[in-house]
Amino acid sequence: MPPKKTFSDWLQFVATIVSPLLLAWLGFANERVKENLNRQADFQKQAIEQQNKVIDRQDKILKQQFEQSGTRFEHTEAIFNNLTNNEPQKKRLAVLTALAFVHEGQLPEFMLPVLAINESQDAEIGGYLRQGLTELTVSATVPTSVRDAAVRALNELASPEDVAKLAKGGTDQPVLRANVQAVTELATNLANRTSSTAVAPAERQTAKDQLQQLAPTLSVVAISGPDEATRAQAASALEKTSGTDSHRVEQAVATLAANLPADTKIKSRVYLHIASEAQRPLAEALQSALTVNNYISPGIQNVAGKGYIPDTLEVRYFSEESKARAEAILKLLKDKGAKDGRISLVNPSDKDLRISSDITSHFEVWAGKNSF
Repeated sequence: MPPKKTFSDWLQFVATIVSPLLLAWLGFANERVKENLNRQADFQKQAIEQQNKVIDRQDKILKQQFEQSGTRFEHTEAIFNNLTNNEPQKKRLAVLTALAFVHEGQLPEFMLPVLAINESQDAEIGGYLRQGLTELTVSATVPTSVRDAAVRALNELASPEDVAKLAKGGTDQPVLRANVQAVTELATNLANRTSSTAVAPAERQTAKDQLQQLAPTLSVVAISGPDEATRAQAASALEKTSGTDSHRVEQAVATLAANLPADTKIKSRVYLHIASEAQRPLAEALQSALTVNNYISPGIQNVAGKGYIPDTLEVRYFSEESKARAEAILKLLKDKGAKDGRISLVNPSDKDLRISSDITSHFEVWAGKNSF
């Protein structure tokens, strides 16, 4: 009778059988891993080659477009050189040349904001820029992108910092005052075009888009413009903006506030939200009433499908010390035609506090479905 196998004997037997199989399997698996890695490397190589082909095609298309448009970038280098020249006459000539070349499509429109940022403090050059940029905003012979760039450039001419300097009596008051006036007059012109039946629908939309770009600067001009007439003009143009991004406005106001004395009171901003387009006519009347009563009211946002619609009109305020002003706003709205309403204290989020330079002067009006 053969000896009885112990557990160790069985373990050794199993190891003798399994080990070669395990080694074979590991070898097979290793080869499969190598094949997969090689296949992935091939895929990556092909993807990179394909991407490079796409980039080459895009570069060729872009080059063809530039050639067809007549844009000549050698002008850019020459003009930049003259803009950094210490001779005022050469700098002035460079500005005039740049404006002319942009108008003719021989310079990219991004040059316009660049010029405004770099050259607006020189009184004479600033004058050329204001005149040339204003003409570009209304020119029917240039693309819409050029007109938009001219609006952005004029916006740069009167930045929130400039408005703050003007409010504090900055050293370049005549230049800054002219810059602020140029933006305000342009905004007024655009606001008139947005509502004129004599203007084609496409041009009215372009004017609305351009006016939207000016909303942040118009807000700070309405708060701290050089005189009451300019502030009123800016506030009136601001009414014609639609769907204004409150974040951009509040950021501009924050920049303004940072450049003013700490004890300066900032005008209250009241952002209107409607539940449907049917409410817009009365909302516009309420907006005008707010403006007349010295509030800043940038645009009207239709939040149907985008946000919570309350059951009744709400005047939202974000600080206990703002309660009296919220009640005054609600009374004004009811006196001017709002059917219902209440005030609501909202705890500001960290985001609200970051966005708003002065949360005590930030108010939001949210219309209920039957408020107007």
